[in-house]
Amino acid sequence: MASFNLCTFIGRVGTEPEQHESQEGTLVSRFRLAIDTGKDKDTLWLTIVSFKKLAELVGSYVKKGALVLVSGRLSLRPYTDKQNVEKTAIEILANDVIFLTPKAKDLQEAEVQSSEQ
Repeated sequence: MASFNLCTFIGRVGTEPEQHESQEGTLVSRFRLAIDTGKDKDTLWLTIVSFKKLAELVGSYVKKGALVLVSGRLSLRPYTDKQNVEKTAIEILANDVIFLTPKAKDLQEAEVQSSEQ
């Protein structure tokens, strides 16, 4: 049976991107995205993760408050918190990050894309 895992969201960047290198030496960028779910409803917060060249571009251009479109795949990652409780992180592993409201002239046509997943 074939399967398909693709998610696309439009929202506001809620945190400045954080960058680090993985144990394998791959650049990783992570930020939170706020999705408006409608009047009188709670905001949906997503964790967006990007890798390699896309992570580099996200770190350089994505700023808190920017409106972006993120396309990627849904990922569930188990982890243990500080109290030794097993939990599951729900993340979007980004393939594309597209700027919808540029903050500066150099971002007017900025579109960050990566097929290096």
